[in-house]
Amino acid sequence: MRQRGKLNLINRTAYDWIKTYQKNYKMDRWHFPEIIPAKTSVEIDIEWTDEQKIITRSNNRGAANYMLFGSRDRCFQIHASTKNNHNCDLEIRFVNLKTSKHPIGSILNLDWEGNGNVNFALSGTADEFEVSNRKKR
Repeated sequence: MRQRGKLNLINRTAYDWIKTYQKNYKMDRWHFPEIIPAKTSVEIDIEWTDEQKIITRSNNRGAANYMLFGSRDRCFQIHASTKNNHNCDLEIRFVNLKTSKHPIGSILNLDWEGNGNVNFALSGTADEFEVSNRKKR
C-alpha cells in the first residue's frame, strides 16, 4: 500500500511564489509548479514510494523551496520525510519567513494522513504573515 494524498498550497499573499529548489529521494510523486501566482492555489499530488520500502528504509524524503517575489527574500520550504517509526511527515519550514505564531527557523507539521488532503495557506505581507492549515474535508 502506498502513502499518497494531496497538498493544497493556497497563496493569499500579494506575492508570486517562485520555486527556487526541488529535490526528492524515493518519492513517486513530488512535482511542484515553478510559480504559484499571488491570490491563487494549486493542488499537489504527493506519493511516497511503496509501503515495503517505507518500512525498510527511513530516508524517503522531498523538499521544495519557495521565495515570495518582492517580499525582501522571504522564503519557506515544504519538506516530506519518513521517520524511524515509518510514519510519513509533511512539514513547512519557515526558512526566512515568520508569522505571528511561527518564528524564523520554526517548523509547522501539516499532520499528514495517507489518502487525505492537507492545506497550507499563507496570507499577509512581508512583516505580518499568517498561516492556516485546516484539513480539507
